Amino acid sequence: FSHSPPAASDDDKQATAAAEAERIAAKATRVLADRAGVLPLDAGQGVTALVLKPHHRPPDPSEQPLAGALRDRFAAVRYFETGPEVEASLADDLLAGPPDGQPIVVAMIVKPAAWHAFGLTESQDALIRRLMTERPVILACLGVENALDRYPAAAAKLVTHSDVPVSQRALAAALV
Repeated sequence: FSHSPPAASDDDKQATAAAEAERIAAKATRVLADRAGVLPLDAGQGVTALVLKPHHRPPDPSEQPLAGALRDRFAAVRYFETGPEVEASLADDLLAGPPDGQPIVVAMIVKPAAWHAFGLTESQDALIRRLMTERPVILACLGVENALDRYPAAAAKLVTHSDVPVSQRALAAALV
């Protein structure tokens, strides 16, 4: 008699698919530039991070998965998130925490459709530019790579090609 190997359980299939998704996201996440030599970040140090979203939607989580991924990797995390309307105090809040010279991570969600239809708002763009005048900024695009072209002064640039949770976890991993 010949015996077939036991069929994989649904849990095994899900675990295999999840591991493959993590592998693909890690390979897709790339450091495009590190002109200031700020990478890798020291995981024993704190990190300040901002996520710029193109809009707020009711099904959105209270914070993006990047927040948890950073907390899993860094000793301390100051996490901020904003949609298209940027509060006037946000830049000051971001700059108040990290010591002078410590980079700030800015991750912008820029999907192809959103980029062509909306792009970053003027206030989001102004925020990035202000931060770059006062600290090294590690700029990451959770979406299309060409959105980074407008920021040649960024200390480092990364792209994930997607904003799904596995891509956000891959970004956190690429920072250390």
